[in-house]
Amino acid sequence: MHKLLILSELADRYHHLIESRYLPDLEIVSFRNPKEIDQAAIDCNIALGDPDLLSISIANLRHLEWVQSTWAGIKPLLSEELPHHYMLTNVKGVFGPMMSEFVFCYLLMYEKKALARYASQQKIEWDKTSPGFLLGKTIGIMGVGSIGGHIA
Repeated sequence: MHKLLILSELADRYHHLIESRYLPDLEIVSFRNPKEIDQAAIDCNIALGDPDLLSISIANLRHLEWVQSTWAGIKPLLSEELPHHYMLTNVKGVFGPMMSEFVFCYLLMYEKKALARYASQQKIEWDKTSPGFLLGKTIGIMGVGSIGGHIA
């Protein structure tokens, strides 16, 4: 029997998704806030959660064998002060399409001055400034992991 701690702002959603898979050898306890964690979570051997929240509680989870981050980045869990007696895995390859759209959305909003134009429209004023163009621009991407590679 395995025991899973879910610690995330989306704990209810994750709990429901995992519970719907009918895993009879898995007991699930879930919390949205590290301050809510009770004795039921102390003996969990698997943790799924947001790294910033897990990093607060991980020292108390002495039976951990596996920690699964809900983020691509796991920096909060790499602190020297935290124990590292477990396997740590993260999420890769799922955020590229979504983040690419956000990046291009913001690039277009910036170049087209969308927020300023919207504010002018709300005041019933005509904004005569020329919009910028992405055509001919160069973009720099810091890191070509799964997100940077998809943006590229």
